[in-house]
Amino acid sequence: MKLKLILVLFLLGFFSILAGAFFKLESWPNASLFLLIGFSLNGIAVLLLIVKLLQNKTNKTLNS
Repeated sequence: MKLKLILVLFLLGFFSILAGAFFKLESWPNASLFLLIGFSLNGIAVLLLIVKLLQNKTNKTLNS
């Protein structure tokens, strides 16, 4: 898994959260959907980042 994928997920989540917050401020429909998608993408990105870091840590300890 590449770090670029994780970064893209973070950015998509961030911009979705910004759009959802703007929609909430303007009282437009589907604001909650944007927020849900944004927080879900950020959560998935965090989980993938944790897995990536743990894999790197175990690979270093096994190689040493």
